[in-house]
Amino acid sequence: MKYSFNKWLKPSLIGGLVLACALPQTSFAAGTAAGTEVRNRATLTYTTGGGTVSEPSNYAEFMVQELINASLVVQHTGDVIVNSPDPEAPIKLVLTNTGNGNEAFNMSQTNVSGSDDFDVTIGSFYVDDGDGVFEPGTEDVLYTAAELAPDASVTLWAVSAIPDSLADNSTGDVVIKALSATFQTAGQTNPQPGDFIANAGTDSTNAVAGSSGAQQQQTVTYRVSAIALTIVKSVTGSRDLLGQGGSQYVPGAEVDYRITVSVTGTGTATDVSVSDPLPDELLLKNTTNGTITVGGVVMSAKAKAVDGDDAYYDANTNTLSVDLGDMDSGDSVDIDFTTVIQ
Repeated sequence: MKYSFNKWLKPSLIGGLVLACALPQTSFAAGTAAGTEVRNRATLTYTTGGGTVSEPSNYAEFMVQELINASLVVQHTGDVIVNSPDPEAPIKLVLTNTGNGNEAFNMSQTNVSGSDDFDVTIGSFYVDDGDGVFEPGTEDVLYTAAELAPDASVTLWAVSAIPDSLADNSTGDVVIKALSATFQTAGQTNPQPGDFIANAGTDSTNAVAGSSGAQQQQTVTYRVSAIALTIVKSVTGSRDLLGQGGSQYVPGAEVDYRITVSVTGTGTATDVSVSDPLPDELLLKNTTNGTITVGGVVMSAKAKAVDGDDAYYDANTNTLSVDLGDMDSGDSVDIDFTTVIQ
């Protein structure tokens, strides 16, 4: 949290003496930085028969210690829906260093026993590659502690394996914890606010557990769904339009895409929709005057409010959207469209 303070001690008139002391305005992302030397002095001003006299005090000084705090926020609304089995069921998290010094946090997962229906097989933590989507094989494993500067954040994926043959609506709870590596290295696995380790903080300051106890944890519930949807996107063709029937990917060329949504398991998935934000290098052919084919039906790319169909393109965000409605087990639908390389 960003904040600033400007604290002034109002001058007090005592006899003919005026004593004034001021602290300069300071602004930091996560509080005054650990290792900062705070050094100030007051000035005494008074009047005598010989004139006005000012006398400075000695300097009073101290060093700001490292305050270790963390925030761990689950990026899911409600339970995490999974299938049975699922070898890599991801939970998306954002870890933030809300302290005032550089700090590393060790991540862990544990099963919760007794209050749920199944235990997961604990997997690894992965660092998101920046697109906010978990893609097995492309994310980097978090082998060591997550090191963060003050107020810095990292998006992580906590991955576990879901057992086979679980009943629909079964739940499995896991506790995900971020703990200060400084405290864990010192053998303190459950520090309390105010606990400290001498000279273990930034610039050899004391490492002090803040209001979070130098740790954060969240309990997350996996919930099994008997119905599963998959989405696959592929390039199905290209034309470079250079007169020889070529298919080179050059500026001005057309590139055809197909998105296939399929349903397996049992039951019905409701309010199914697909969103496809195109990269800056592509535009939908003819933009809002173009077309999107859904299940073999050609639809206008104009806004839904304009033409009323279920496929539309937002030129401002360069995003295609398709509303598929309810889909039953065994359903499959193809979405086809053409883009132009810029």
